[in-house]
Amino acid sequence: MSELDEAKRWLAQAAVDLKTAEDNIQLHPYAACFFSQQAAEKAVKAFSIAESGTYPRAHDIMGALKALPALQDLIPMQDAILLDSFYIGTRYPDAWPGGTPAERFSQEQAQEAFQRASNIVGVCAQLLAEFERAAGEPPGDETR
Repeated sequence: MSELDEAKRWLAQAAVDLKTAEDNIQLHPYAACFFSQQAAEKAVKAFSIAESGTYPRAHDIMGALKALPALQDLIPMQDAILLDSFYIGTRYPDAWPGGTPAERFSQEQAQEAFQRASNIVGVCAQLLAEFERAAGEPPGDETR
């Protein structure tokens, strides 16, 4: 499998995670926040794979962006910081002094997370399409 094919696999999963986030905004905002973070993380990793053949083994978008200068002007660091805040707190009750993650997150937070993740996935999808064109491959449609 080529690096570009692997990157496209990661982007395809990012698109599925983004759809899962969208589907959960109303009913399970905490899940929408988590899947938004996951979508953005996987999209950034897809770009990294396409660019260098590897990706950071960490789970923070901010750290990945710092290692990817080509994305730093295209993705606001504030988006990465916000989305990274959902990685732990949306899943583990011990991240909070009381209650559960399901009780902590609002539809407004979920909508904002989804919008920011959508932007990141869109940027990375566009850049992967440019890699495909440069490689002489017809662009895929991994974002649907």
